Amino acid sequence: MIVTKYAPGEDLTKCFKDGDYKVRCFIPGHKDDSPSLSISKNDFMYHCFGQCSSDKNKGDFIKLVQVMENCSFIDALKILCNMGDLVFDAYDTKKQKEPEPEPQTPEIPLSVINKFHNNLINNKELLDRFNKKRGLPLEIIKRFKIGADDHGNFTVPIIEDNRYVSIKYRRGEDDSKKAKYWSHKSIGPDGEVIKYGRARLFNADDAKRAPSGTICVICAGEFDAIRLSEFSDSGIVAVSGTAGEGDWNDEWGKWLSHLKCIICYDNDKAGVNGANLVMKSIRGAKTIFLGDLEPGSDKIDITEFFIRGNTFDDFMKIVKEKIEVPAPQDRKESPEEIQKQNELLESLSPDDIKSMNPAFFIDENGIVYITAMFERSKTKSEKVKKKKKNGDDNQDPEEDSPEFIEIPYISNEPLIITSKKQIHEIPRVDKKILSEDPYAVAKFGEYTLKQEPARAQTRWCGKYVIDWIKGERELYTDAKQCFLDIYNTIKEYAKLSRKTYRGLIALYIMGSYFYEGFPSYPYLHLHGEKGSGKSTLGKLIAALAFNGEHVINPSLAALARGTEECKGLVVIDEAEKQSQREQGRSEIGQILNAGYQRGGKRVLCDTDNGNKRVSFDIYCPKVLCNIFGLNDTTKNRCITVKMHKIEAANLNKKDPEKSEEIHEISRHMYDILLGKAQSVLTSFDEVNKSPEFKYIETNKTQQPLKVYGRDRELFLPLLSMANFIYRESGYAAPWDNLLNELNEIAKEKLDDEDETPESVLRNYIVRTLEQEKVNEREFNMYDLVMGYRNEYLEDVHDVEKWISSTVKKCGWCVNYDRRRRVRKIVQVKMKNG
Repeated sequence: MIVTKYAPGEDLTKCFKDGDYKVRCFIPGHKDDSPSLSISKNDFMYHCFGQCSSDKNKGDFIKLVQVMENCSFIDALKILCNMGDLVFDAYDTKKQKEPEPEPQTPEIPLSVINKFHNNLINNKELLDRFNKKRGLPLEIIKRFKIGADDHGNFTVPIIEDNRYVSIKYRRGEDDSKKAKYWSHKSIGPDGEVIKYGRARLFNADDAKRAPSGTICVICAGEFDAIRLSEFSDSGIVAVSGTAGEGDWNDEWGKWLSHLKCIICYDNDKAGVNGANLVMKSIRGAKTIFLGDLEPGSDKIDITEFFIRGNTFDDFMKIVKEKIEVPAPQDRKESPEEIQKQNELLESLSPDDIKSMNPAFFIDENGIVYITAMFERSKTKSEKVKKKKKNGDDNQDPEEDSPEFIEIPYISNEPLIITSKKQIHEIPRVDKKILSEDPYAVAKFGEYTLKQEPARAQTRWCGKYVIDWIKGERELYTDAKQCFLDIYNTIKEYAKLSRKTYRGLIALYIMGSYFYEGFPSYPYLHLHGEKGSGKSTLGKLIAALAFNGEHVINPSLAALARGTEECKGLVVIDEAEKQSQREQGRSEIGQILNAGYQRGGKRVLCDTDNGNKRVSFDIYCPKVLCNIFGLNDTTKNRCITVKMHKIEAANLNKKDPEKSEEIHEISRHMYDILLGKAQSVLTSFDEVNKSPEFKYIETNKTQQPLKVYGRDRELFLPLLSMANFIYRESGYAAPWDNLLNELNEIAKEKLDDEDETPESVLRNYIVRTLEQEKVNEREFNMYDLVMGYRNEYLEDVHDVEKWISSTVKKCGWCVNYDRRRRVRKIVQVKMKNG
């Protein structure tokens, strides 16, 4: 295959001898035409005996591909695997390691914070100098405990989870020889230096507590954020990264995902690059600059903006104009762009689309972006040397000179297709589009640009999409009929113990097509004994759902990379092969625990590439089928469907993957995705803004259903789909069905909670306090451990630690009395009597 690819003009029957090929060297930089390259078929090595440089003249096939393609070791492996139709598993978990979490630094004592704070407010000269430059009122200085060290450098404490985790220093004098900013250091009890320089998000606690939809301004520095916090009563929250504009943590993006984020960095190159970095992390974030972006313009930050006499109303006017301005996707295309679109569309036929990846990206405006690969006929010039005719020694030397011929070939090129009937040609990712074109990232989404089209899908063929773009067919948008088709198909294939399960599963399947637009999507847990039909129902869900795949007990690598590549629903069958204890502690268990929320990633270090961080997106709908149940953490992310062994002779035994009726339903759902994504997101916003799930007034829905916490998070997408169906067709049955199911699940959860080990311990303590009619009592830890080492606690690694942790989670105070010469004492005091 190597010789065929890189030496297409060679006669392989003549140049093969004794297990080696002897061919003319095709390595770049080689200067002669003699057959000096030896390629061994037995040991997969090559050696050039000619004029190749020493760093290229020999090695194995992997190195040869690296030399020819000028690529990395990993890319060379991919190319070789493609030649042999092998599946490439790029990251061997044996060679990789999880990034070690940074050790938690001790909390900075409040006495240090207060000392610096008093240094500033008690020194009038220093305070005047600070206010002259910053213009902050005294009440704000006291609120954030801004201070000064003994050398006149200003200090800003950083709080995270109500702990003082760092202090940011700003030099007091304009001394260019001195660092402008630095972080706190201290000396530990053993004389070691404790550094607090880790990047933090300033004012993160206020942002986390802010109501959904609050305007959050991401500032360039702490003093800018503090200045805006002066107006927090006006419904605004401000944050900033402590490491500057060029450093942003994706975890911070999760903290701010419920807010309307406005990036307000400095109007310079660093500010523009930093803003693009944040926009990749927070969907829908907008950027404003308070000064011109032209080279040589005055640098204006938030503090300077207010010092120049502008008011908060002036600032909010800029912010609101930006929020209300249509996103770049909604701008009118130029005549040149329209002409290019038309030319591309005219040259494209449905037969040219060879594969489509149903994986998609939904922007904040509800526009859907999908990737496709199309074939285009091209020609390339190749140099060919004429051969001498046999026995003709008098041939003209000019006839022996090389000539160029045009060779036709098929080029596979990627496209991005949008729900606005647009087609965009994009360069391949290996041309560094993600780093060179931040506008493309903001427009199409980083995932869509990275995505390689998957295998051809029978559910959503290229002809359907191209015909729709050309106006030769209309999208199918009957959500009510699609719901009924899925509902009846479930009834045909599966016998369920509750009728409400059918409507719930039908909404779950429909919602899987829009999950990228939701901040989280629940798992579906099919729990039942052997022979209850879990696998059959799982296969049916995979066939009906968005890019569904049915797998059995996948490995860690297959689950993480499959989720990244396919971005569809995954049905994990036989999930009971891990015990409940192992599920919570294993790496697969960790992926399950984090993968139900948007932004969840698995991060590895690639040891073959300088320990570069490699991340896999693990967010997608998942269906778990097992007999023995799940651990409490994973179960808390699931909607459970309990299945019983039921005799059902009339069920359909046909393979769902081979059913044309099911494929037709899937194609209809892909159409609804293209045509109604914006309506689904609007429906989600409607339901999300309501403290009570009561938007549809029907005869059956008389009382509002109040659902909070994790249950609310899990059911929001399904309720949004029910609301969407009602808004589109006036059909309220899915809504009523789901509310009835919510009531049933709420009752079951209460019964299950009474059986948990935490509830057993909590009830024992409460009962003891009530019997003795006291609110405070000391318990001997030994008695608690020995009295409650039941079947729930056998799997607990450290029983004492578990008990103390459980008591803390109950909202009670726990103190250990270590002075007594007895076993450890737990002091429990009920806060609420």
